[in-house]
Amino acid sequence: MNLEMLQTYTWMAPSLTIILLVTLIGSFYSFKQQKFSLMIATGMVQTVLSPLLPAMAGAVVLGLGILQFYMGIVNSQSSKNSQS
Repeated sequence: MNLEMLQTYTWMAPSLTIILLVTLIGSFYSFKQQKFSLMIATGMVQTVLSPLLPAMAGAVVLGLGILQFYMGIVNSQSSKNSQS
């Protein structure tokens, strides 16, 4: 079904690729700047985008999204605890 959708809507594959690259770059810079709420948001976007991507890329993006979401939550909790 994903392949049929990507063939029907030819604009969708480049759009998903651009959104994916922007979220990957954003998550890298949010981790470097220690803005963990932005990292949680980019992880959520990647998790939502993963079913729309083809099989192998979708699984990798799902894994990255879940990992970034988890790291954002853990690091935001640890930074709150260290400030107390």
